[in-house]
Amino acid sequence: MRIDVHSHLIFLDYLKYLAGRQTLPRGVLEGGTYFVSCAGGYQHASPLLHADVDAKLRSMEKLGIGMSVLSHGMPGPELLGGDEADSWAARINDHLASVIAQYPGKFAGWATLGWGSAERTMAEIDRCINQLGFQGVYLFSNINQKTVDSPEFRPVFKHVARLGVSINMHPTAPLNMHGLDQRPLIPGMAFLLDTSMATVRLIMSGLFEEAPGLELIVPHTGGFVPVHPGPGGASDRRLDAACGIAVAVSAGTQFLWQDLCRHGST
Repeated sequence: MRIDVHSHLIFLDYLKYLAGRQTLPRGVLEGGTYFVSCAGGYQHASPLLHADVDAKLRSMEKLGIGMSVLSHGMPGPELLGGDEADSWAARINDHLASVIAQYPGKFAGWATLGWGSAERTMAEIDRCINQLGFQGVYLFSNINQKTVDSPEFRPVFKHVARLGVSINMHPTAPLNMHGLDQRPLIPGMAFLLDTSMATVRLIMSGLFEEAPGLELIVPHTGGFVPVHPGPGGASDRRLDAACGIAVAVSAGTQFLWQDLCRHGST
């Protein structure tokens, strides 16, 4: 069976809520697409088609996909911050769970996280895995413009490791929008750079040594991570010297998987 782990299904109520906000993230509906302005100057387009379950099922049949592991995708609720983010994460997960239940055997789910507080985030992970039956958790390449290796997020990653489920990464509003004034530069380059940088930062932080068994799926064929030089390369030595780490960055890739989704016509 072909399984698609990179399959988005947006929660329309969430986009409608963003359209009613006066501060970022803020959305507007134009011509069948919600355009959501995010922090850092990034604007994300979410076509209404991405909320259509029947359309997704038709696409799966056409492509010979037996099961899709659903994620909400961008824009995530973590952009809201605080209790609001955690509450919307739970609502999004309930929506995904209802779709999964409605079509047995066709869908599974990645847990959406709000990151409003570590305690509520871990509690939501437990609910999604133990009660809703989700396969793992969804992680954006930065968390509301904070790098994923920030110390405040560490307890959540260790909790995921203890549960023995995978983390599926996806790009979000890039940390740096300088020079990205042309739209093709964002999906074609900035997204790949953001997920690659997030992945390498997690490796360099020592997370995978502290949380044995933690597995990360890096999207879009692994971004730039698979082309990183092997151990002993010049760039590895520079990273080791600059950061004081004991092992080459590339040695950490044993904990990584990559999906086969990429931007383009094929």
